[in-house]
Amino acid sequence: KKELFNTVLSLIRAAPTTMDRWHFTAFRDRHDHAELSLSFQGHSYPARHLRYALETDDRRDKIGINLFYEKGFETFRELDEDEQNYFGLVGFLTLDKILGEYDVEMHVGAVHFLSWREGEAMFGN
Repeated sequence: KKELFNTVLSLIRAAPTTMDRWHFTAFRDRHDHAELSLSFQGHSYPARHLRYALETDDRRDKIGINLFYEKGFETFRELDEDEQNYFGLVGFLTLDKILGEYDVEMHVGAVHFLSWREGEAMFGN
């Protein structure tokens, strides 16, 4: 939760710096997304199977993101609740890896999940 970010930062500032083989990190770091692949619950999700389109958000200091998956379903809404939650979690973890957890929380507003077909219909290739 974003409300706890200052607490996390305080803990990191107070963490020992002289412990061998220990590295304390406040938030998930961003990674080079060209070769990014997220593994989650025994499945792999390469970044090349994910597309996005940016949009304005109701909050002027945020950006909205539409994520669409190369996955075998026609519409995201046709998935049952567990599948929607699963792909939503994969989507947010992927955003954290590409943009960094701190920047996702601070600068990203609404995130919408779509199927590949829905994304192409709305945004083209």
